[in-house]
Formats: sequence, C-alpha cells, structure tokens
Amino acid sequence: MEDFMFMNAHTISEALFFLNEDAEKTKVIAGGTDSVMHLHRGTIKPERILAISGIDELKRIYIKEDGLHIGACATLNQIANNQKVAIYARALQQAAASVGSQQIRNLGTLGGNIVNGVAAADTMAPLLCLQAIIRLESFDRRRELCLEDVLCEKGCVDKKPNELLTEIIIPPLWINNEIHVSSYQKLGTRKALAIVVIGAGIYMHIGEDNLCKGCRIYGGALARFPLRFQQVEKFFVGKPFKKDVYMQAIPLLSAIVEENLIHRPWEQEYKKESIKGIYMEAFLDIERQLEKLGETT
Repeated sequence: MEDFMFMNAHTISEALFFLNEDAEKTKVIAGGTDSVMHLHRGTIKPERILAISGIDELKRIYIKEDGLHIGACATLNQIANNQKVAIYARALQQAAASVGSQQIRNLGTLGGNIVNGVAAADTMAPLLCLQAIIRLESFDRRRELCLEDVLCEKGCVDKKPNELLTEIIIPPLWINNEIHVSSYQKLGTRKALAIVVIGAGIYMHIGEDNLCKGCRIYGGALARFPLRFQQVEKFFVGKPFKKDVYMQAIPLLSAIVEENLIHRPWEQEYKKESIKGIYMEAFLDIERQLEKLGETT
C-alpha cells in the first residue's frame, strides 16, 4: 500500500469542501469493505483518502412526502433492522439482511454498493425494482436522478469525481389505497457468507380490482448490472396474481436468462434452471404478503 493523505469529514459540507480541493486524486471511503481490499492489493492508488463514515447526516433513515430517504452511509444492518424499510421497501430490507456476514453488514453501506458498481450486489435489484432515486451533491450543486438512468456500462453510477452520493430515495409508492408489495430472494454459494449467484427482485402494484396494474422484475448477478425482465412484466399486467399465472411466467424468465447468457455457456445451463426456483420463492413471498394484506382489510 502506498502513502496517502487521510481526511476524516464530520459533515456533508466538510466532505464536499475536501472533494472540491482535488476530486480527481481523492478516493471516498465509507464502510471500506471493497475499497480497503483494493488499497492493499494496489489496484487503486489514490493520493488522498476521504472518510465519510463519521457523518451522522448520511446515516439517517426517514420518511418525507417524496418517499423513504436512506442516507448513503446507512449500513446494511441498519437497513435490515429498520421498521420503515421493512414496511415500505421490503425487497431492500430482505436484500440487506441477506448480504455476507454480520461483520460485513455492520460495515458495508448502501451508498458503497451503488458507487462501487459491485456486479453481484444484492441491493441493486430491489433498488431498481423500487425505482430508486439517488441524490448527488457537489460543492456548488445538487442532482437527483433515477438510479436506472445513471448506471453505466461498468455497472457503477455515472457520477462526476467531485460529486458525493448523499441519499437514496424510494418514491412513495404507498400513497394510494392500492396494494404495493415487493420481494427479494437469492441463491448463494455458501450460507455463511451468502455470496449471491442469482438475485430475484420483484415489485408488484395490485389495483382495487385485484389485477396487476404494473410490476418491475430484475435479476441480479446475471449481467454487469441487474437484468430487467420487461417481457415478463408485460405478461403480468391485467392479470390476477395467483399461482396458475406466475407459473406461466417462470419459463419466460428462464428463456430470457438463457438468451442473455448465450456468450457465457459456462453459466448458461445452471442459471437458466436455477432462476426458476429462486423466482418461485419470490412469487410465493409476494403471494404470502397479498394473503396477509387481504386478512387485514
């Protein structure tokens, strides 16, 4: 590891001031679960390290009129154990709870998952399903952008060097009397570390007539960033969410995965089969949520 200047910010303003000084030579670190490994390996060699994990403003989770706000430095354990997230963004809560080990969840942050462009990050599929918005701030301006619109080819967020990811906002999908449910399930390599092989994210909007008015379905660890199953989304619209319907969707999912992995034959065969079981789990979870909501109405 080479020498570098270390800066420890305690407020967002202070962090933006440090970034504005020399953003090109500065590496921002929150939990450090990915960055510290790269520093030790020498794959990144910044002249300056800016630590933002001490900024309390970036750890808040709260509700406003425009949705559920999650600070970029909120840890995965915070998200997994937060009641607001469990109610309004269940898929994200499930994903955060499934990540790695207890130690990684204590350090890893939602913002780090997004900015570092980890291809198999559990949180990305549910964030995209829930139409997450990210807030990027620099010394002289603020931008709010749909996460889906700023993912670049490398899987990370297309942000400027002097910008800091400060918040993730889940739009208020729950404001009307209709039903909005989501789920995230995964297939991992080892129970102890639960490294994702396939992640299944689903968001369902059910109207007062009990028919699907819209849905978003993403699969994680199938491409550089989560794969959207738009053909399957269209299939569900206008239909009731029940077993004989979602059973028809499963072969469609498998066929899309097979086509998407045509140039990766070493993954194609087992992933096109595995996707069936993991989405079956996600559909069953959605069904259980709808049954529970039906009992309380």
